[in-house]
Amino acid sequence: PGRFPPSPENEGTNHQQLLSLFTPLASPVFSAIRWYQVQETSIGDAFVDGFEHEDFEDPTHGRANYVDECTALEKKLTYAGKHT
Repeated sequence: PGRFPPSPENEGTNHQQLLSLFTPLASPVFSAIRWYQVQETSIGDAFVDGFEHEDFEDPTHGRANYVDECTALEKKLTYAGKHT
């Protein structure tokens, strides 16, 4: 006799077997969530100060334009308010 269709005596066993198949797959996801914590916040001027602004040619010769902090703020390429 096979395991299907489920009978009342093995129905709980089938659910336990199914759960045991998915638990190892899900546990790394749930355990990883516990490990992420905010280590620092950057709000307002601290956000802008947290970057190292450099003005140089794109080494990959792509379409990126690297600018200094003054240019970035002047042209509103970056913004940080009191609470953002």
